[in-house]
Amino acid sequence: MITRWIRWLTLLPTAVMSSLALAASEDEVPEHAFTANVSLVSDYRFRGISQSRGNAATQGGIDYSHASGAFLGTWASSVSADQYLGASGVEWDLYGGWRGARGNITADVGLLYYFYPSARLPAINPSGGNERYNTFEGFVRLSWRRITFEYWHALTDILGIQESTFGGACDRRGNDCFRTKQGGSAGSTYANIGAIVPVSGSSALSGTSGVSD
Repeated sequence: MITRWIRWLTLLPTAVMSSLALAASEDEVPEHAFTANVSLVSDYRFRGISQSRGNAATQGGIDYSHASGAFLGTWASSVSADQYLGASGVEWDLYGGWRGARGNITADVGLLYYFYPSARLPAINPSGGNERYNTFEGFVRLSWRRITFEYWHALTDILGIQESTFGGACDRRGNDCFRTKQGGSAGSTYANIGAIVPVSGSSALSGTSGVSD
């Protein structure tokens, strides 16, 4: 599953998460494997920003993997209609790529599309039209034991951020955080490092730190 889970320090009770898998024994990698997941979280955060305006969110997904390392999946979460204007309150992700492992190191490379049905970001100037939040990114992930490093590269404008919607500035000092003065935020990058540490048999502690460019 693509890691768009709650960011920062969060307790994740396994009582609200289920995993269904069609798998063979541990010594044998099945040619085809399907898994499913569902969770209820207290706050859905994406790169440090709440997508549910501090409210609980329901999430779930289905994943397919092949013995060759290829994988496909879809994942969805409830989001705030105040965060994504005109939206149906749903974020729907589609992704695919390749995964390989050597010893304790696992590598993933793939593409991810974020889809927000009906949602549009209003323009701040008369010449701009409403932009969709939908975003397409490529990613690379390296995992070692319980530590994961991720690098993301935007192939389209990130969540509709461009000059017509944000006016080329995204912080109080007027800095162009997403290169919008060059016409859009496509080409922006994000990298993070995170870890998941079991606390007990029913919960785990996760932490993530990231930076955008």
